[in-house]
Amino acid sequence: MPRAGLPLYFYEGRTIRGTGLIVWALLIELVTVVFAGLTLAALALMLGPALQSPGGVVPSALTAVVAVCGISLGQVVMAVLFLVGFRHVYAGRHEYGLDQAQSLERALVFLMVYLVLTIVSYLYTVTSNFLEPGLAGLPAVDLLSGNLVLAPIGATFAGLALLYTARALAEETQRRRLVTAWVLGIAGATAGPLLLAFAVSAALNDLDSIVSGLLASAVAGQGLSALSLLLFALAFHDIRRNLEAGRPAPVLPRIEQAYPWMYRPPYPYPPPPAAGPPPPPKP
Repeated sequence: MPRAGLPLYFYEGRTIRGTGLIVWALLIELVTVVFAGLTLAALALMLGPALQSPGGVVPSALTAVVAVCGISLGQVVMAVLFLVGFRHVYAGRHEYGLDQAQSLERALVFLMVYLVLTIVSYLYTVTSNFLEPGLAGLPAVDLLSGNLVLAPIGATFAGLALLYTARALAEETQRRRLVTAWVLGIAGATAGPLLLAFAVSAALNDLDSIVSGLLASAVAGQGLSALSLLLFALAFHDIRRNLEAGRPAPVLPRIEQAYPWMYRPPYPYPPPPAAGPPPPPKP
């Protein structure tokens, strides 16, 4: 029972709290990637009728606008959740020992590199679309070649950031799952632009080849990326469950006072005083 009417709170730890937010961010990104793949496949199937009849351009354009808005919203929500979750995990980097603290220092470097690459990729895409809009609304060939270089590098550093965020807390099975997810993410980021670039560059005037390239990019690129995100989410979910069960045990205490100004005894707590000698027998 709480004393003096003050509620007692169970402190779950910054690492556990941040890991849960990262799981939600990965699940939202998974839904976004699947939605992007389905949209890309739908646009590929609608491309032929849209170019053959003027009335088919409007549904295709509306579908593209709705898809871009939905994907952008999902990306923003995912980014906010992930950054907040990573902030919690990084703030609690000393809760599980020196290995976790060092691993998160490296994860922060990888995350910063990924953010820089994301900004560079966005600026490159906007600049290329402005200077060379491409064929029939599709990206230009040099834009595809640029994404073919930037996308795998960005996926590499994003996967390393996730890997080193949880590496010190993961068991052997979870580490293998994290590495597998990292490799699949790189493969998906490579396969999508590669297949699309081959299809567009091989037959710029062949609509069937472009449609086939879009479908292959949606199936291979987005499919591998979705599988990678699913494995990452499962690994982080298992790690969070282990942390809640005390595996590994936290180095710092998990009890938080109700108010920050309350007295906090030193940790580890001092042992109780030894019992004194028994009283002398009564005469």
